[in-house]
Amino acid sequence: MTFMSTLDSSIVNIALPVMQRELAATAAGIQWVSTVYLLVCCATVLIFGRMGDTFGKVRLFQAGVALFTAGSALCGLSSTLPALVAARCPIVSAARCHAAWAW
Repeated sequence: MTFMSTLDSSIVNIALPVMQRELAATAAGIQWVSTVYLLVCCATVLIFGRMGDTFGKVRLFQAGVALFTAGSALCGLSSTLPALVAARCPIVSAARCHAAWAW
């Protein structure tokens, strides 16, 4: 697990109650913000490892920084729970890019 993954998970878990209140989401609904991160992370770990071998780990790391920035902006602009859950996917991909760089 990389520093970005740990930092992102910590920040999101602390902010979940505030997000739930602001988005008027149920407890079951807001859990998808964290769950989608784990699902996409597990589903793409092998893909991004192979991409790091194919395209180069430095290039993949740089793409991950750009993707993380874009995903963070999308999360910040999300005004509904489904939009927030969907915006988390680029952040997971960015974390996988960084994990591939660390291998």
